[in-house]
Amino acid sequence: MALLTNKRSLIVAAHCDDVELSCGGTLLATPARRAYALVLVGGKCKHRRRICEANLENLGVVAVYMDQPDCAVPVSAATVARIEEAIDEAGAEVVITHASDDTHQDHRAVRAMAETALRRRPISLVEMDSPSVTPTWQPNCWQPIDADAKERLLDPYRPHVGEDLIRWWGCPDSVASVRGVPACERYRIVQWWESR
Repeated sequence: MALLTNKRSLIVAAHCDDVELSCGGTLLATPARRAYALVLVGGKCKHRRRICEANLENLGVVAVYMDQPDCAVPVSAATVARIEEAIDEAGAEVVITHASDDTHQDHRAVRAMAETALRRRPISLVEMDSPSVTPTWQPNCWQPIDADAKERLLDPYRPHVGEDLIRWWGCPDSVASVRGVPACERYRIVQWWESR
């Protein structure tokens, strides 16, 4: 399933590198996409923000950055309202965000607010994989990707986030080899609506 092809998508992410780590290969693999991103923790680490801005611009992703506190993103009505605005601005048919089964507090907060923003909307909700998902998280969708292209996309982050985090996406638990496809990104479709 090509998650982003012919769908207006909004990626709601906690941190600047989350978009590329979790779905950068999917963005590279689906040139017909119409993707937008809302990054909640966008201001603290200027190096990561500049890398994210350049990567997303090169991918054709329209991105908006908030300045929520790192490792302390509050669940708030104001942020839910901002996610709702981003959904409307993007004309989103699919919202891709963090998994509910995630050990990072910012990821869980963002996921909860994204789901709340969809409470009265017939919009698909898809969870993306990350280094901090729990072993109980169960993906149900695999997007084939070009592993070399994703590695090049992540390369500028190496001096800032560490080799282990960059290497995460290539480990057997995060990139599955499915039916002869050498590399995939994993997702969990929570709710799926056909296009309006």
